[in-house]
Amino acid sequence: MPRSQKGSLLVYDEFSYEYRLRRPKEEEPLVGARDIAVRCSKAGCRGTGRLKVNLVVVEVQPHDHLPPVGLQQKRRVMEQLKTYKREGESLETCAQNVLDALDAEVLGFMPQKDSIKRTILRASKRNC
Repeated sequence: MPRSQKGSLLVYDEFSYEYRLRRPKEEEPLVGARDIAVRCSKAGCRGTGRLKVNLVVVEVQPHDHLPPVGLQQKRRVMEQLKTYKREGESLETCAQNVLDALDAEVLGFMPQKDSIKRTILRASKRNC
């Protein structure tokens, strides 16, 4: 499952809304064992839901914004880039392997090229 930059577990519903656990330290070990309350990860949004045992999010309280369509894919792409770099591939190879295959909606969520390079280099330095 994807994680935030701070390491919190992130889950998504069928409309691509992103949720986080309300109390991650206590509830993360219980994911899949019982229903858990989750809240929208966008600051200020009142959207809430229930993470069911089968890992499906059911909306309880509606959101006050449109779903971020490419955010989930952006997180996956950034994680792939970090993984490639940790495995020893060059920065150019990492970027070519992943960024060339992106949709236009995901490109709108991607950070600028310099920011991506810094993120990848930081990830490779942490895990050396």
